[in-house]
Amino acid sequence: MKYVRHDRDEQRVLIHRILLFLFIAVLVMSVFFDSFLDPQPLREDSMVPLAEGWDLYSKGELVETGITLPYRIHGDMHGKSYILTRTLPDTYPNSNASFAIETSLRSLEVLLDGESIYTYGTGKSIWKDPVLGGSFMHYVRLPDGSEGHEISLVMGFHSYNQFSGNLQVPTLGTKSDQVLYQLRELPNLIFGIVFLFTGFIALVTSLALPRGRRRNSLGYFGWIEIALGAWVFTQNCSKFILLYNAVQALNFSYMALYLLPFFLIMYVKNSYSILERIITPFVFAAEVIVGAYILVGIAQFFGLIQYSETLQYAGLALLLFILALFIVLLMEFRQGNRDILTFLIAVGVLLLTVLVELVLLLMSVILENALFVHAGMGLSGAILLIHSVRFIAREFKSEVQSEVLLNLTKTDALTGAGNRASYEARVQQIMSNTSVFSPTGILMIDINGLKAINDTYGREKGDRVLQDIVLKMTEIIPGRSEVFRVGGDEFIVFIDSITYEQMSLICTDIQTTEYTTDACSYRVACGYSFYVKESHKSFEAAALDADAAMYDCKAGMKRQAAKDKKEKKG
Repeated sequence: MKYVRHDRDEQRVLIHRILLFLFIAVLVMSVFFDSFLDPQPLREDSMVPLAEGWDLYSKGELVETGITLPYRIHGDMHGKSYILTRTLPDTYPNSNASFAIETSLRSLEVLLDGESIYTYGTGKSIWKDPVLGGSFMHYVRLPDGSEGHEISLVMGFHSYNQFSGNLQVPTLGTKSDQVLYQLRELPNLIFGIVFLFTGFIALVTSLALPRGRRRNSLGYFGWIEIALGAWVFTQNCSKFILLYNAVQALNFSYMALYLLPFFLIMYVKNSYSILERIITPFVFAAEVIVGAYILVGIAQFFGLIQYSETLQYAGLALLLFILALFIVLLMEFRQGNRDILTFLIAVGVLLLTVLVELVLLLMSVILENALFVHAGMGLSGAILLIHSVRFIAREFKSEVQSEVLLNLTKTDALTGAGNRASYEARVQQIMSNTSVFSPTGILMIDINGLKAINDTYGREKGDRVLQDIVLKMTEIIPGRSEVFRVGGDEFIVFIDSITYEQMSLICTDIQTTEYTTDACSYRVACGYSFYVKESHKSFEAAALDADAAMYDCKAGMKRQAAKDKKEKKG
């Protein structure tokens, strides 16, 4: 069963990679194609609104006269063109006059006495129609002497959507004043930049974490913040301060709508303990939404549909996704899963935010300042960030505790050296090593006269000797060595990649050193051998050789001690 689930996870990872590749390809294509659009950049000066006295024409026929903007044209405007015309004032408030109007159109041409002075959209993009689903500000420089002349706006519309048919009030003045007027939305721009910056920092920070749920939790939080930041940043006119071609920014707004469900569900999957059967349907739904972004991009290229026409549906899909996720997780919470409370609070705030945004879109209401909406997004993000930090800390603490417990099961409690169980596990690892040439030095060590020390000074002093020899050995043997206590006073050391000469010097240092504790002095005997997997000698035989060498050393030290004692008496 585990293998089946593993295979499914591998397939899911492959699907995600394919979706990510296609998603990036369509996004890059969108940004590249919209780079062919050439809006006029910002300049400067004072402005007056031109709200009254407009006449509206369609197909050369007068539709309505003397209308006051803002005004909404009703009905399906797919492929239709309208002309809005009036006479400019006899005097302008200042020189270098700019005519500014915010539209949501497929194309716009501005005529002065029937002569074109500004053309936008038509024929300047490889797209069949440019991506102009959101509002866009046009700044048109009026030539000197245009006062009192007739100005006409030739407007080509998208297929019917929530933006089409809304005619906003133009302004007349210097571009600097018109831009400063747009700064009323600057707080929203700041929100967008903060979201983007927070997401970027979280994403980069996550790369410093080891692979696994901790990295994924912080990483997907970063992507959520980036998606929210892209949405907020591109939904207000202050973006024109930073961008020359703000049409390209709208692509990231669509991206955010289509990607947010995926980032949300992957965040939940990696940050909370929830059954896989509950998460899987939402992952599939998020993948479908990502796939829809790819399909719509391809369809727009062939002129079949536009992102702007799917904006309502994408927003509705996002709302339904979050609502369904909220309900399912709320049921989990009521069944005792208290861990998901933070996400329920965060997603509740986000759900309310999306609901307000969607209602405003359906009502064709464009807020001058959506601070409360973006503040809600910020609060939601803060809650998720706090949970991610706590989750990472909790996982790290659990990992440390597990590692400590695991070390306790592998470590000799008295000396800190590896115990018998860890020694046997290491032997199996050495024997299964697939390296072509991997010599392992085997060093056997025995404390001389430990029983006598216990009998004379007490077991506590004997324990001090055992602890002392491990500390002293670590000063002599290489840092890559592994020390194991395999008997009462017997130790075995494994040293990888060491020569016979080095091993001989280490053994000599160990057996010639006179060790001293606060209770007594003692000596140790040692012997060594080598195990090479490719040789005919087994590991047991190599270990017995080291053991025999150690006992030969022990016998030699006893003979030398007896000889020294005899000479001293003589």
